[in-house]
Amino acid sequence: MRNQGVFFSKRRFVYQILPFLTLWMSLLAPRSALAQIPGLGMGWLLNPEGSRLFPQAVIYPRHPGKPDLRWKAFDWNFREMHVGPATYRLFFYDVSEHPSDPLPYWTAEYAAPIIELQIRELARDFRFWPKDRFSYLLFSSYREFQQANVFFIEEGVQGVTSTQEPTMAIPYWGERETFRHISHHELVHQFQVQKIGEYSKELGDSPEYLIPLWFIEGMAEYYSLRGVDAEARTMLRDLWFHADDEESQSKLLDFFDPGPLDFQHVYKLGQLKNAFLEERFGKGTIQRVLEEASQHLGTKKSPTFSSVVTSITEKKADEVSKQWADYFKTKIVQGFDKASDLGLFQSIPGITDTIDHYAISPRGKWLLTREVDPLTGGVSIQMGSMEGPYRKNEIIHDRQDSAVSLYFFQVPSLAISDNQLAFMALTARGPELELRSILPDGSTTNQSRVQLHQKGLT
Repeated sequence: MRNQGVFFSKRRFVYQILPFLTLWMSLLAPRSALAQIPGLGMGWLLNPEGSRLFPQAVIYPRHPGKPDLRWKAFDWNFREMHVGPATYRLFFYDVSEHPSDPLPYWTAEYAAPIIELQIRELARDFRFWPKDRFSYLLFSSYREFQQANVFFIEEGVQGVTSTQEPTMAIPYWGERETFRHISHHELVHQFQVQKIGEYSKELGDSPEYLIPLWFIEGMAEYYSLRGVDAEARTMLRDLWFHADDEESQSKLLDFFDPGPLDFQHVYKLGQLKNAFLEERFGKGTIQRVLEEASQHLGTKKSPTFSSVVTSITEKKADEVSKQWADYFKTKIVQGFDKASDLGLFQSIPGITDTIDHYAISPRGKWLLTREVDPLTGGVSIQMGSMEGPYRKNEIIHDRQDSAVSLYFFQVPSLAISDNQLAFMALTARGPELELRSILPDGSTTNQSRVQLHQKGLT
């Protein structure tokens, strides 16, 4: 979803918190009244064209910020899927543009076995099977996902799970590992919502909003990435070594401090905290915490989340924080606390913190970057020679038919050799891979595009 091993600055935190805030607002917002009207069907609701029948009435209206003005009607189908005792409906549509296309439902055919494996894995992790049938809305491109009327979706949101009804929406945009991660992450939320609902029946009111967001999102990252990945550790080292002051560092060592509601603290620090609970207090600890919180959080037995954790771990709050501080320093700080010799690095003028991803050719001659204009929000891919004065030239920019999006802050989509470059672009026709040859003067030629799914590639 994001880049590994790239420097993160304060300005970049702003870009990362926007998708998180939009996602959380979409979960808190009331669901469409149309979803409660019998007889209309999920397929009608999912069709963006349907909103023209009742504009700004019973569904979310279209709003400024949608990156593409081309709306299309989807021919939605669904298949009832059974995985153990769980049942879900996989909603999908024909993505072919020609009757002779041999892969009309290629996205659904690719995704179905992955979803089944993820559900089985989560049932084992949660010690729980979802009781309610849920809907898994599978979009075949990110552009089409953003047209959905079921949820309020802005640029940067990569998947959504409702907290009020068993519905989730996921796009597949041609990047396999990203799809696996997002699908697994959102399925964790589906399991969380249903398990909390099942265990909190006697309370009469769901305690989900009393559970810290870092625990909920951190658990989704922990399970979907199978522990703590290298990218998470890199981000947390950045939080530690580039903290504003000692107070900010000390808060990182307080297990129960919620911290700022930004991506690093909620998702990545939460991911490490979930790993800490599992490693220090035994496998299954985070599920015991979730179960206890679902049954008693907000009551006299467990009035706060910290009281839930101390009850499960049989440790006082300050003892938990002390063990967490040791764990954090061992996993994140140790071995990286010596100052680097900056004299070994070369500074490239003109490179700012507006870059989110880059690639360097094997011999170090060419630098390919993906960056954003902070004033307009436009994203471009730039290339320049690192031999002599660095001058970059624009390869392509987004907000056009041939590049509706360049996946800013989403997937690593650049590659460069000594004489060729490649990048992914989301177009009006779907995700495409572009290849170009590099001439000695830095210009490019022999431009070609490949629509991966039409070649049977995923």
